[in-house]
Amino acid sequence: MDRTGQHILVQNMTHWIRKGPFMLHGHFAYINFPQFGSEFHPIYINMIRDPLDRLVSHYYFLRFGDDYRPGLIRKRMKDPKTRMQTFDECVQNGGLDCHPNNLWLQVPFFCGHAAYCKIPGNPAAVESAKQHFTENYLFVGLTEAFEDSVHILEKLLPQFFSGASNLLKTSDRWHLRRTKGKLPVQEATRTLFQGNPVWQAEQDFYQFVRAEFYEVRKTLLQSSSNHIDRTDRYFRFVKIRPKSAY
Repeated sequence: MDRTGQHILVQNMTHWIRKGPFMLHGHFAYINFPQFGSEFHPIYINMIRDPLDRLVSHYYFLRFGDDYRPGLIRKRMKDPKTRMQTFDECVQNGGLDCHPNNLWLQVPFFCGHAAYCKIPGNPAAVESAKQHFTENYLFVGLTEAFEDSVHILEKLLPQFFSGASNLLKTSDRWHLRRTKGKLPVQEATRTLFQGNPVWQAEQDFYQFVRAEFYEVRKTLLQSSSNHIDRTDRYFRFVKIRPKSAY
């Protein structure tokens, strides 16, 4: 999203406050609202995934789609040789769809729209992504723990997510974006990616977020309540007095 698009979005959301509460869902990177003169501070939430697992899923999604539109073959996949290559074969042949630079997705989303955020493997982008995650995101879930992530959102934002866990249990349509035809990655391919600085940067950020997720889960899911204001408090207030100098 360019600077003009960000400005329009910020202004629109700032004026929507009167109609709130509301939720905006979309594929756009972190936006610094005060940078555009807005006093509105949205609550950011997100979901992330193991970087290599995400790339592999996207690779096979381009070729075989998902269970939402199972018969769809994308135009760029009309060549059967390209379409039927496994991810491992693509790596061996130096294909574009499996290039390590394609891992560079989650860090830029949290880093923002600055030019340096777009440079694959940029350490400065990783640090900005961590800072924005720590200071501006209420919660970031993991696809590997999807049900727990939804349960936590029920506790943190019940006005939006109340009943979501039950929906997962009773609905057969919540997984309609599951990739078809995905094959496991060979260990040699995994080792090759692990030596790449782009993978290392994305993995560093992923592990940083993952550690926080499991800390939040340990605390919030100990309660049977669906509302954070009813969650058992695991803290106590004490009086703090300065020590005497004598």
